[in-house]
Amino acid sequence: MKYLISLLCVILVSIAHSQTTLINQAFSATSPAGWSSTSNTWTFNYNGTATGNYRSASWSARFASAANGNTIYLYIPVTFKYGYTYNVTFYTKRACSITVNSNETANQTTLLSTETLNNASCASNWNTWYEWNVSVPGSYDGAGYLQLKINTVYGGPASVYLDDFSVVETEPTPLPIELLYFEGKLKNNTAILYWATASETHNDFFSIEKSSNGIDFSVIDRIRGSEHSTTVLYYEFHDGKLISDIMYYRLKQTDTDGKYTYTDPISIDCRHCEEPKPAKYINALGVTVDPSTPGLLFEIRDGEIQKIVIGPVGSN
Repeated sequence: MKYLISLLCVILVSIAHSQTTLINQAFSATSPAGWSSTSNTWTFNYNGTATGNYRSASWSARFASAANGNTIYLYIPVTFKYGYTYNVTFYTKRACSITVNSNETANQTTLLSTETLNNASCASNWNTWYEWNVSVPGSYDGAGYLQLKINTVYGGPASVYLDDFSVVETEPTPLPIELLYFEGKLKNNTAILYWATASETHNDFFSIEKSSNGIDFSVIDRIRGSEHSTTVLYYEFHDGKLISDIMYYRLKQTDTDGKYTYTDPISIDCRHCEEPKPAKYINALGVTVDPSTPGLLFEIRDGEIQKIVIGPVGSN
């Protein structure tokens, strides 16, 4: 026997997904406002004086005399938002390895995130620009810094170059559901599954899946989701078909566009379950009668009234 309890109202919401370019730095003859570096010499070269070593932009940042193994830091101010993603793109020449950190301060006293990438072909391509892409998570709200660390440059002494530094802020993608819990219990030889969502976005339906070994699952029923909701919704499902001593259940959540996710499995211990007792039917006087007897009947199973029927069972 199974049923669905869905409480509270559903409020339709529209959630936007957007990107904002925070930094799009093509260099000029002056340092960008708020930027700083540990390089003793941080200059800017004009493309007109180059012989094909610079990008199409007129200017590039140049860090001079960066010997092999030296470390150069560049600090770029950014205002972070919690949960947002910051996609950092830039070009270097003669840099074999870079690290992008996020910090609350410029000098890395409060490191928030870090990622190191390598350019394996930097030594053989002296005059080739290399594109770097890093995604930085926003772990708090407030002002901070992106810290560009150039770990190693080609040869030495030599100059390393930087160009077209951009930062794009991406709004977090809403999860299809915000699941508060998924739990189960055993009552009267029936597995009772219950779960709640704090919000739902494009949630089409839940599939209840069952397994006797925790590995091979099959769908036993499907329950419609709310599609869009910002209120807490409660769901409940009853499974009276106990197939093994330990039973495993999981939820498969499917979006309106067909994408899906799974919960972790939960288990219900039925090693002490008894064989279900057959139901008996009594009339209003408490006399046991045949279920085909017309009139007001009570179905009793395992000592509890399961439902009230009028007339033959199943006519309801």
